[in-house]
Amino acid sequence: MGKRVFLLSNAQNCFTVPELEEAKLSSLFDGIYISSDYGYKKPAPEFMGQLLKDFEIRPEDAVMIGNDYSTDVLSGVWYHMDTVFLNTDGYRKAERKKRLKKVEECLGRAVEPFVIESGRLLELFDL
Repeated sequence: MGKRVFLLSNAQNCFTVPELEEAKLSSLFDGIYISSDYGYKKPAPEFMGQLLKDFEIRPEDAVMIGNDYSTDVLSGVWYHMDTVFLNTDGYRKAERKKRLKKVEECLGRAVEPFVIESGRLLELFDL
């Protein structure tokens, strides 16, 4: 679709990179940022900020997609990005609302990520 795709992960390089390579997924990403390589992790603004700086990405031109409110959603909305929450853990609406409230308290403002109830990323593309 002509878009770039990056992985921003709170993981250990020594485990994650070999798994990505074994699964033949590494080549699907334009950049892979593993927290153990940078000394900070999501939601630290510096982590996302490094990726944005390195690839000259404007936040308003990016979309953050993830399955955790306290790391992924917070990272995206910190930079005022469009943000998608994949409900891979099947949280009910009340639980999602509770987790979102913590994000909003941290930011001091209301946010409204797009939610994919099924947790299936392909729903973004109607596939």
